Amino acid sequence: MGNNGIILRTTNGGTTWTQQVSGTLNILRSVSFTDANRGTVVGDYGTILRTKDGGATWTKQISGTERYLVSVFFTDANNGTAVGDEGTILRTTNGGTTFYEEETNLTQPNSFFLSQNYPNPFNPSTKIKFQIPGQARNDNNLVTLKVYDLLGREVATLVNEEKPAGEYEIEFDGTRLPSGIYFYQLKAGNYIETKKMVLLK
Repeated sequence: MGNNGIILRTTNGGTTWTQQVSGTLNILRSVSFTDANRGTVVGDYGTILRTKDGGATWTKQISGTERYLVSVFFTDANNGTAVGDEGTILRTTNGGTTFYEEETNLTQPNSFFLSQNYPNPFNPSTKIKFQIPGQARNDNNLVTLKVYDLLGREVATLVNEEKPAGEYEIEFDGTRLPSGIYFYQLKAGNYIETKKMVLLK
């Protein structure tokens, strides 16, 4: 599993792997099988895929959320849980045919996080999500989110202001830029993280 909806399948204990058609370009992050044939994959933007034939084919399920799902686990053939950002908890009691969201009391993030932009590659626009945690003394952080080219030149400033704790989504429009590899960097207090994105025209 990984970027662009990639799912790899093996039928010989991992000696060789074959790429499967997942039907999505979203990043896939976790898989859980209830038996040799039935499995569930979760990923970004609420992606849930199911297989009934050991991973040979995959069907997209309705998750009811656009949040990133980072892990899925089944305790038996029917009962499973998927978790994701913003405290998302999805439950299923029918083997993953349908999921419902559980209420949580999580009011604000407790750590910094910069997600991979989506879609990636993109043309001409893409979305970037990030989260800012609450601070004991100061709930506002000076936040900058900037885009740089391969030579390290700043090509866009998407955020440059104090922001309270919370989840944010910013859209970046690369219409005026040439195709190529770009980097976006989030700075907030002592936190710095950089990720790569690709503009294809």
